[in-house]
Amino acid sequence: MTDLKIQLSAESGLRHNANEHLGYADVELNEPFHAITSKLSHNAQVTMNETAQLLEEQLMLAAAELIATRERIFVCGIGASSLIAQDIQQKWTRLGKIVVFENDYNLLLPQLVKNEKKVSSGSFPTVDTRLRWFT
Repeated sequence: MTDLKIQLSAESGLRHNANEHLGYADVELNEPFHAITSKLSHNAQVTMNETAQLLEEQLMLAAAELIATRERIFVCGIGASSLIAQDIQQKWTRLGKIVVFENDYNLLLPQLVKNEKKVSSGSFPTVDTRLRWFT
């Protein structure tokens, strides 16, 4: 019920007070510390809500199953995405997975081709394809 109220409020443009932001809030020059931290916190919450709305349970369960059954996982990220890919590499390596990180698609592609049989799932082709291109 609370989520519905938040969504209705955002869609109708209603605010509880003048300082409340809808959507993302920009930090302005010479803004007080508390205002900056409030906006950054709000932006993070907006991002989390938007991400949660995009997640599909069956796809996530299939992805988790696919990852659990693979010995070797390839992750790739360029720019800011490389930080996320490196974080995945670090955390999943601690879980005992072999995680290969690459920030250059030209170097990743030969590795994927070489390990194609290990990469392909057969059971979840849609998830396999999405994971291959998003990780």
